[in-house]
Amino acid sequence: MGFPSVLEEYDVKEGTEIIFGVVPNSTLEKITIPDSVICIVEDIFCGWEDLKEVILGNGLKLIGDRAFAGCGFQEIFIPQNVKIIGESCFCENDNLECVYLPAELEAISEDCFQDCESLKNIFVPIGSIEKFKTLLPKNADLMTEIEEAEWKKIESTKTYSGYVLNHKLDNKWTAFRGKLISLDEERRKL
Repeated sequence: MGFPSVLEEYDVKEGTEIIFGVVPNSTLEKITIPDSVICIVEDIFCGWEDLKEVILGNGLKLIGDRAFAGCGFQEIFIPQNVKIIGESCFCENDNLECVYLPAELEAISEDCFQDCESLKNIFVPIGSIEKFKTLLPKNADLMTEIEEAEWKKIESTKTYSGYVLNHKLDNKWTAFRGKLISLDEERRKL
């Protein structure tokens, strides 16, 4: 059985660790990446102009070169565990207005947001602005530091399959439908 000719939403299967091929369809409007994914390879969603929403899981550590170049979403929230964002990763995204970068990010290319004409804000956690001004000198004037409380408030609006993601809680705690639960405890039940 093939995919429908127009697919609006796709949830990557839990347990997937590396995304190197999703669906042969660039009409997707929303994609949800589960916590099990640690790597999104280069060019995977490049040019998917209809892609309006991307929800990235907590386990993600690397986003490859041009992975989301030329897409159609307006904002992207990068999870706390992401260490590397590849070259031109979000370039030529005409709709991108707002980016949230985690303090733990170690490498991001200078041209990551090249030709993102609508980009207005790059939010970084308090205490990390100097680091990001060094990493992204071309975008330094767009950077704003936000306090941890505000960061958590923004995170709480990012949902994944009924979960409210709270990256600041060291991946040991998360909220499920508003109730704080221990991930370690839940894993022991399995």
